[in-house]
Amino acid sequence: MKRTKSEKLFEEILERKQIKFNRILEDETKTPDYEIILNSMKTYWEIKELFENDD
Repeated sequence: MKRTKSEKLFEEILERKQIKFNRILEDETKTPDYEIILNSMKTYWEIKELFENDD
């Protein structure tokens, strides 16, 4: 699965902070991108890619 620049950066930050995470595989239903596990609590994250406007 191809990751965006934002997703790669997000994973690098999590790894540096030694935070456990799972990338959620894409399918036909809408799902978050990541499951983050911190202090045995699971949270779910959607990462967005931002682009500069030409204006």
